[in-house]
Amino acid sequence: MRALAMILLVSVAIGTPATAQVLTSPPKGIILPNYDMVRIGQTEAIESGAVVARATGPLANVYNPAGLAAADKTAINGSSTGYQATNLGLEGLGKSVSSSRISNLGGFLGAVIADPVIKSSKWRLGFSIFSPLGWEPGTLSGAAAAQVSGQAATLDYRTQVRLRAQVPSVAAGINVSKSFRLGLGLQVPIVSILQQQQTAFLASDANEASAVTRAFAVDGSTWLVRGTLGAQWDVSSKLSLGLMAETATARLWGSSFYSDQVTTAFGTGFESVDFRDPNARMEYKLPFLLAGGAALTLGKVQLELDARWYGKVNEFNLYTSDSTGIGLRQMDGGLPEHSAVLLAPVTMTFTSVVNLAIGGSLPLSKSWKVHLGFSTDQSPLPDTEQMFREVSLIGATAGVSFHASRVSGAFGLGLQTGKSPTTVVGISPTLVDTKLTVRTFQLLYSIAYTF
Repeated sequence: MRALAMILLVSVAIGTPATAQVLTSPPKGIILPNYDMVRIGQTEAIESGAVVARATGPLANVYNPAGLAAADKTAINGSSTGYQATNLGLEGLGKSVSSSRISNLGGFLGAVIADPVIKSSKWRLGFSIFSPLGWEPGTLSGAAAAQVSGQAATLDYRTQVRLRAQVPSVAAGINVSKSFRLGLGLQVPIVSILQQQQTAFLASDANEASAVTRAFAVDGSTWLVRGTLGAQWDVSSKLSLGLMAETATARLWGSSFYSDQVTTAFGTGFESVDFRDPNARMEYKLPFLLAGGAALTLGKVQLELDARWYGKVNEFNLYTSDSTGIGLRQMDGGLPEHSAVLLAPVTMTFTSVVNLAIGGSLPLSKSWKVHLGFSTDQSPLPDTEQMFREVSLIGATAGVSFHASRVSGAFGLGLQTGKSPTTVVGISPTLVDTKLTVRTFQLLYSIAYTF
């Protein structure tokens, strides 16, 4: 049994009591780092974001800064993804466990500055703050029974996560000609991550029992900066093309609380590792984005097909720390032995993905339109060995919008669903194959005012 307990601790920290131990392999959570989970905007959200060629007004700050130049009047828009009900199902920990949660995802607040503030017919300015990331599912917990080296064992697992981003931005658009527009912008994404996970392993036979517990927690944010560039071309009254690019992000600053505590106890002794840094270095990277779209008008129907290519992000350090933790060991009634505990850099890698979106609208009257959309949201994780969870999603949206003389608004619903490949969780040697099923239901609403 002692050999088994030693394996459990070595799987988390390597080294000897006489030298510094190194914490490795933070536990896998249920964070989804997908890029297009949140739909932003009034009609844009209920058309699954397929508006690169048609974006105009304040929402051009998000989808294509060239669309700012198409605005005739100064306008303010406040919209929200509203509320998202997230249902998670986790297979592998005994019976399938599930969790449901309703959360407010934030949304968009922005403005385009045009007539009467700006007299020029060529230039337009835009300001906005929006939330392109919003993943806050409910807590998942479960238990699994196993046999390890002939001993009966159980594994208890509980996790809670959050991934959010707020993006203040400024942009400008210019009418190069009546049919061609360009835009340029600057964004400051603020990404925050929370992950709390508790894992407990118990094993016993007729002679001895052992237990391993692990409590892991991170909670921090990082400030980034990137540029945006866009173009729109009205080829004819029925066809418009759009192109938008965002640079990869650069880090301004960022820090995170980081804690990892592992204790192994058995009949003849125990070992414990306690690492804590309230100000660890944190960096999150967003990739280069190139999006293109083609919009077609067929009678009263407007359709657009967009493709969004997100570039690869090479391995980077998500968390690093210069702090030192404490290791403690006592065996066979001997004297306690102390050691230093260091944190190995926690790394991440994102692969390139292509997401597609198609959206369209049909007028019901002079004031009302119906909108539909469909989209894909591929996971950027290259494999299941990453700290986050690999789940590719497909989604659909539907809703209606209205437009009065100065006030406009929209209401709609969205759905996304996907399932992860088999992912191992637990504490070695008790590792359990799990699959995560994700379903989100979104209530979409917005209102805007034009001066």
